[in-house]
Amino acid sequence: MEQRLGIYKFAKIRVDSENEIRKLKQGNENHDNITLSEIYNLVQNKTNLNAKETETLEYQLELNYCFANPYFQEVISILKNNNKKMIVISDMYLSKEQISGILKTAGYEFFEDIFVSSEHNKSKKNGNIYESVNEKFQNKKIIHIGDNFLSDIENARKFGLDAYYYPNINEISSKTRISGMSYITGRVYSAVINNHLYNGPENYSDPYKLGFIYGGIYILKFPNSSI
Repeated sequence: MEQRLGIYKFAKIRVDSENEIRKLKQGNENHDNITLSEIYNLVQNKTNLNAKETETLEYQLELNYCFANPYFQEVISILKNNNKKMIVISDMYLSKEQISGILKTAGYEFFEDIFVSSEHNKSKKNGNIYESVNEKFQNKKIIHIGDNFLSDIENARKFGLDAYYYPNINEISSKTRISGMSYITGRVYSAVINNHLYNGPENYSDPYKLGFIYGGIYILKFPNSSI
């Protein structure tokens, strides 16, 4: 967004605005579920940007850059072929319609329903969004899968759902990251490694991981090295 808009420190303005809206909601309404429109209304107050146009740009970038996890794409395909009903539950400032658009663009068009915190004013973080799920799917056996142990596993179980923990790829890889990079470089570096090594059906050997994580960095750092 910052690169597209050409506005210095726009990313910080955007993140700070989200945090401010969450705090305001928590103080006034006792929850911090917000919408993308609320974020950009505050951004508009801080800048000369049009709220609706900038919100649309962010959503378009989501559509452009989000892609399906290859491992789960295969799992969900198997579930679909076995006639299993699937729903999405998300703590997110995007709307149900927006999340549906991202899923369809990534190749998913067969979910039974989408429960999103921005519209229910309930969340997985607090656990109460699972009440809405249970109300709609009464007497159904539900297995919830997620990568946040508190929100996706413990809270789901508190409300009677079975739960399966899918290890968070950022937590898996955090111990093997090189420190000292700039923010943007570090994020790109981590994203490339995480998505290749931990975000698909392949199981790579330790020597392969070592080379993929560190080899490219050392080659770039020491171009004249004989290694």
